[in-house]
Amino acid sequence: MLAGGLCLLVFTAIFDNVMIALGLFVYRAGTLSGLMLGRAPLEDFAYPVAAAVLLPVLWRWLRRSEIEAESEPEPDSEEPT
Repeated sequence: MLAGGLCLLVFTAIFDNVMIALGLFVYRAGTLSGLMLGRAPLEDFAYPVAAAVLLPVLWRWLRRSEIEAESEPEPDSEEPT
């Protein structure tokens, strides 16, 4: 999780700065905290951090649900007499 999150942060820093430098998008000054990493505002890094934390949690939760569903005993096909 840590390695994946670090990769996401590095790629976000690189590509956000390139896209901002090329003028693909512009931020209004009043909407930013003022903290920048190059040309990229610090707020842009919230998305990769959230993805790095929430996606593994979701993966484990879905996997656990799948395992629990597989381990449940199947109902008997015979009717009680």
